[in-house]
Amino acid sequence: MIIFVVYSLIKIMEVQTARERKLSGVLNDESSESVIPDDILQKRCYPLLMKICALSNQTKDDTARSMSIAFEILDRMMCHTKPSLRTFRSLFICVQNYLEVNPEEERQELLQRVFEPASRHGITKGELTGWHKEFQRKESGRMPPEEWFALSKEQQKKELARRAAEKGSESSC
Repeated sequence: MIIFVVYSLIKIMEVQTARERKLSGVLNDESSESVIPDDILQKRCYPLLMKICALSNQTKDDTARSMSIAFEILDRMMCHTKPSLRTFRSLFICVQNYLEVNPEEERQELLQRVFEPASRHGITKGELTGWHKEFQRKESGRMPPEEWFALSKEQQKKELARRAAEKGSESSC
């Protein structure tokens, strides 16, 4: 729900900035400063909204709306600045959240909407997906399959025992 409040506030800020620019142009007042400079929107507000979009995954409707807001904000950002790796990571998480609750959607088409603009800005697919996979692995406490199968049978048993002990200590809290 907070995403809609923040989104509305940013839209108000954009309108206020545009109104001030228009008034400044009419008055030919070059010295007047905007109350909300564009760089505040571009460097602070838009990235913050992207992060909020990435965290909004409560319901099917939330994820759909969050993803559409994230793509809209990305378009606005690309008009004025070069979006950062963090921005694309937030967008990638939005799409992943959406696909988790909407598995019937066209996965490749949505992911291409993230990967294509990222690659135009020098960010590789591996930088986005590798980070996300590493994050998921840390969250789950599991190691990637290639690491698991590289372990000896004895090491696998120790790893399973470690996980069981962790689960036991979590449930006693």
